[in-house]
Amino acid sequence: MRNSGKKIEAFFQLWIAVARILVEMEKNHQVYGGMDPRKCAQSIVAMIEGGLLMVSRQNIQVL
Repeated sequence: MRNSGKKIEAFFQLWIAVARILVEMEKNHQVYGGMDPRKCAQSIVAMIEGGLLMVSRQNIQVL
């Protein structure tokens, strides 16, 4: 699998894991019950990836 394929696979694995955690948290009344765990997981993963991209860009500029 090419590097981009590995990144896509890693994204989906992270997304699935976050969605599962959110479902469990909803069952335990730890988060709002009206949310869509899949959409929230997608947003969380996108924010993490955006933050990592920002950090990597800053590190490149320093070099």
